[in-house]
Amino acid sequence: MRKMRKHLSILLVIFLVSTLVAGCSQKTETGANIDVIDLDISELSGVLAYSQVVNINESPDDYMGKVIKLNGLYFSSYYDKTDTYYHYVLVGDEALCCQTGLEFVWKGEHAYPNDYPERQAEIELIGVFGSYEELGKTYYCLEVEDLSILE
Repeated sequence: MRKMRKHLSILLVIFLVSTLVAGCSQKTETGANIDVIDLDISELSGVLAYSQVVNINESPDDYMGKVIKLNGLYFSSYYDKTDTYYHYVLVGDEALCCQTGLEFVWKGEHAYPNDYPERQAEIELIGVFGSYEELGKTYYCLEVEDLSILE
């Protein structure tokens, strides 16, 4: 039991340190500086990354306006009622037995499918967490300023 508490304490310290990344100046439309990452999920282990994205999905108001960096697998889906393609990053643990997704909107002029990665490509995103209204509901997403395809 004591050993488990020690491991949990170490993991908590690693998690907190990994979220403290600083930089300088690029501003988004929301006024956030995307060079100052509030939460860097890309450096976390699979289990911690998965857990962090689950927490974002369960408590989205806690992350509003935060600059988030994460990586995962790219997916898209089409919804007839809105005639829109929606884009997601899928984050999972090392064994990929536990997975969760986060919707993202890529800011700027990007046409689907030409400008987007191949399905299941590993991507890295940096953006501001926000929300939008559609069909009378509030949806949460990462408003992405920077999308990179990882190899």
